[in-house]
This record gives sequence, structure tokens and C-alpha cells, in this order.
Amino acid sequence: MRVAYRKLAFGKVRASKSMQPLKNSNLNSRPLPKSLSCLWAIRISAVRGGFRLLDRPFPSRSACFHPILGILVFAFLALSAAASSTISATDRFAHAANAGWIDFRPDGTHGVRVDESFLSGYAYAANFGWIHFGDGSPENGHAYTNTSSTDYGVNLAPDGSLSGLAYSANIGWIAFEQHWGQPRLDYSTGRFSGHAHAANAGWIALDTPFSDLVASSIAAPADTHGDGISDAWEMEHFEKLTLSSVSTDADGDGVSDHQEYLAGTDPLDAASHLRIVSHSHDKDNTRTSLEFTTAPNRLYAIQQGDLKDKWIDAGFGLVTPESGTTTTTRTFVHPPASKLFFRVQAWKPLQN
Repeated sequence: MRVAYRKLAFGKVRASKSMQPLKNSNLNSRPLPKSLSCLWAIRISAVRGGFRLLDRPFPSRSACFHPILGILVFAFLALSAAASSTISATDRFAHAANAGWIDFRPDGTHGVRVDESFLSGYAYAANFGWIHFGDGSPENGHAYTNTSSTDYGVNLAPDGSLSGLAYSANIGWIAFEQHWGQPRLDYSTGRFSGHAHAANAGWIALDTPFSDLVASSIAAPADTHGDGISDAWEMEHFEKLTLSSVSTDADGDGVSDHQEYLAGTDPLDAASHLRIVSHSHDKDNTRTSLEFTTAPNRLYAIQQGDLKDKWIDAGFGLVTPESGTTTTTRTFVHPPASKLFFRVQAWKPLQN
């Protein structure tokens, strides 16, 4: 998808009356919420044909509230069928020094899924079982709060940083944070880097000298109204799905909310939109410098043309934004011309 323009810190988990210890665990883990006990049994049974089962009993029937069990089973069966993993079929392993390899795409199809603002699904470790990265439905519509047993998971920020909590029934909570581990996703390559940490298993390396963990794509986002704008983006900026569209311009900057979404800019800030900030040429008109606004979760194509023929790439391919700044500058050489036009296009990374 492209568009052209003119010019947690994570919260401490506290036990409560709703928390019950996991029985028959071979590791000393933190308590598992009742709701997660139900969830775990349902998930394993729903994908029984495709995944290896944990070598332990399912939670007892008393842990589940039976009237909603059928609803939850139905929901998980539907999710299993619809939410395929976006992790590479070959570069799919992380490594825990104390617990071995972790497979982010354990059956070749299902596994961890990367969406535009969060992760979801399951990874599998032979030495401690399943790791849940979130259910793909944050309560606020765009990011897990990680404040309850029903709204936890790993979030993906626009700068590629990962934060939040994953959960394994056998080793407890796994923290993704930016102070020590600094886990990240590189939007230009899809590669994960940095570390996550589990109190009961130590550091988990997302990249090692012997392996890469790579997202081959970012999943196409949910778009309830078919307006080309991600539901999660609408909820983050407007808290409703009905306030932005192709024709709306919330900040009055002359750029539609739809274009702001495609460019990764802030639809509520009139100073935030994709544009060429400055340009300069040498006296022979053979060398041009362009400075343009950028967002960390977008890639950019610089094109040149004469308004008569088709636009062609200026020779940079897809440009990665300069780190730590809101603008990027590129300088290039071209044949002398009395008139030459340039444009910049924003591309959503890892998406067709």
C-alpha cells in the first residue's frame, strides 16, 4: 500500500481472588488466572491436530464457567482458522539460554502473528510449552493495557519497539521492555532483535549468532467499514470507528485522514503530514537534495519525472527514515534538465 502527496514499562501483576495456582506444573511459575486456565485447555484442544500437546493434564473442569465454554471454543476455532502466522517459515526461532529454542511458527502455518500495533498467537518451546502473545483483541481496540488477565499481550510501537507481557503456563510472565532487553522489530527487514525476560527462565534472545527471527509480513489490519483505514489506528486516534474516512480531515491540514493513516502521520496535528520540506540544486541542475518528513513505521520512495512520461525511481529504492529525526534528506545526481519534478511516496512496510 502506498500514497503520494504534493509538496511498557509493564505493570506488576498482582494475585487476586481470581487467581488460582497451576497444578501439575513441572516448574515453579506464577499463578495462572482462572480465565487463562479455560483459555489454555480450549486452545490446545482446538488445534489438537496441528500442534504437539503439553505433557501435562488440562485444567480441571471446575476452573471453567461452563455456560460460556461453548462460546469460547467456537471463538478459538474461528481464530485458529483465520489468523495465520506472519513469521517466516524458515527464520522462526528465538533462544532462551536456560530453556532452549522457541518456535514462533510451530506447525508451519499457525503461530505468532504481527499486526500493525500488536502481536498475537502462540510460540512453542519444547522444554516449557506454549507462550501466548495476546489474543489479537485489545480492550481499547489498539494496544494491550497489560493490567488484567483478559487484556495482556505484546504491543508494537511505531518505532518498532516491543513492550508488554507474554504468558507461559509453565514459566509465568515474559516481559518485553525497553530499559534492559530493548526488543524490536526492524520494519525494513522484518528482523526481531533484543531480549525478553522471564523470571523463571531468564533471558530470551530474539536474535542469536546462529539464527534469525523474522516477520515475513505484517498482517492486513481489520477494517470494519472498508474505508482503507485500520480499525486499530482509528481507535488509537479517534476512539471510534465512525469519525474518519477518505473524505474527512480532522486537523484541517489539507490532507485527508485516510492519507494520514497511509503515511503514518498524526491526523490530529496539522503540522504532521507527509511533505517535501526543502530542496536545493547545484548551478548546473545536475545535483538535487530533498528533505521530506518521515514516520518511523514507513518506508519511502523518491521518484522523478517531467510530468509527461511515467515517474521513475530516483535511484534509492525504498528509503528507511533517518533514526531519531522527523525528516530525512537524500541527495542524488541526474542528467541536466531545465525542468525536473520530484515526488515522495510513503509505503507501509512488510505489506503488499
